[in-house]
Amino acid sequence: LHWEYRVYAANGAKKWIASKAIPEKRLDGTIIWYGIWEDITLRKESEERLRMVSAAVEASSDFILMMSTYGDAIYHNNSFVSILGYESVDQMNQAGGSLALFQEKHIFERIIQETIEYGHWQGDVQMLTESGRVLDIYFRTVSVKDEKGRITTIVATGTDVTHNKRRQNLLKRYNSVLKAQSEASTDGILVVNERGIVSNYNKRFCEIWGLSAGLMDSGDPTKIWRTAVRQLNEPAEYLEEVETITAGEEKTEKEQIEFQDGRIFERDSIPISSPLGESYGRVWFFHEITEQKRSEESLMKATRE
Repeated sequence: LHWEYRVYAANGAKKWIASKAIPEKRLDGTIIWYGIWEDITLRKESEERLRMVSAAVEASSDFILMMSTYGDAIYHNNSFVSILGYESVDQMNQAGGSLALFQEKHIFERIIQETIEYGHWQGDVQMLTESGRVLDIYFRTVSVKDEKGRITTIVATGTDVTHNKRRQNLLKRYNSVLKAQSEASTDGILVVNERGIVSNYNKRFCEIWGLSAGLMDSGDPTKIWRTAVRQLNEPAEYLEEVETITAGEEKTEKEQIEFQDGRIFERDSIPISSPLGESYGRVWFFHEITEQKRSEESLMKATRE
């Protein structure tokens, strides 16, 4: 007979005990029992930790792959199957092992070499699914050594970043188009994001206000405005107005501003928001209307005469 159970020690700690009873039949026909009790608390705790780690590995959204230093698959978790395919490691090894996952074979060889040499590797790679799709994967590896210090296994984890990569590339192209459009504009443009940091501006804005690239790259709109308003006829009033507009996230403001050198600009300040109403900051446009105003004044003067 064999059974395992928990008991409380004198100090209140829980202990796991394994009991084994062995019967022995004597010559006179009677039976005596020998009992063995063993403290198996450490073994039980190790088993519980192992169970929890195993559950976490299987529940991970990242794929986990254990392989030999030659690339033969030893184990993979559920996420590996859902991301890359291959229901079993045998199926994967028949297809060529871990090497079959890489579009560029030399990259896999370099990963293995550097993992063996340095103990780890990480970076973005392109990997092939069982069906032949190409995925962008953030790939990490660590080496596992035995008691003699020899590397026996390489553990790899991977995050599918395909969707994020494509979104980033699309966003980069979109931003490039917007940047080109803003630089081609005759208006000065300043964009301040929802965190109050300058996220974009064009050369025309710097030209209008006579601002240096160093000041603009600081990203601090307060410093930028305090330097810029020195050129206006009413700097204090304008600075106060800017602060009021910035505080009112949903307000669209339009105003005419006059510079000390006689230039006149029309200023538009428009909030940027998502379709759900989430604030992304504010954009400022400065359109010069000096000649227009002078023409209007000349026309009015001529009319009066």
